[in-house]
Amino acid sequence: SVTFNFPQVGPLSVDMDIQGRDWKLDRAPDLWAWADIAEDYDSVPMVMKGSGIRLPNLALFEGRPLPATNAKVTLANNTTSVKEERVIGSYKPDDFAARQRTLSIELTYKWADPNLYAFILNGGDPAQVDFSPCVPNSDFEIFVESPCDIDPGVITYPWRFGIEAPNVSWQASPLQLSGDEILTFQVTGTAVEAPSGLAEDYFKFLMDNTVDSYPMP
Repeated sequence: SVTFNFPQVGPLSVDMDIQGRDWKLDRAPDLWAWADIAEDYDSVPMVMKGSGIRLPNLALFEGRPLPATNAKVTLANNTTSVKEERVIGSYKPDDFAARQRTLSIELTYKWADPNLYAFILNGGDPAQVDFSPCVPNSDFEIFVESPCDIDPGVITYPWRFGIEAPNVSWQASPLQLSGDEILTFQVTGTAVEAPSGLAEDYFKFLMDNTVDSYPMP
């Protein structure tokens, strides 16, 4: 699994969980040496610059970014377990087959108006004042950028990274009313099958840099 962390201030960070079926001791320290120089500050994507979190196809937000104070997006592979993959006569699991792949979104919404809460509660219909079980999904996007152009005077655009999902189902936590705190609530989204029905439209990770393409493993 991989989790992209979007803090209120600072660079985008990523946590990864990796599962392997085989391992070997590596006694070649030269493979552990980092040969490249560290990145400059101006090439690192910062959450303070970019699109913010947007749900573009919802007219009630008019394309504006949501006032989110922090967010994370997690891509998880649901694989067969070690117990299922153990085979008689081997110390190692036979394989790890991917059963399902899920994209989930978590964010804290700093209350600006009731629009998001009303959308999750009843689809945002002002004529309906109670709960509706048939709430439409929405799209989701977030882009972050480096603070400067990739190569000022030569490549005049910033390094960008973005995540898009066209069909996300949302739920919100109950509102926490504290006497001396601002009003916030937790929002969770789960990407579901795209309207096109195509697997490649389920979600997208987008990078805008100087590399034309990357080989797929």
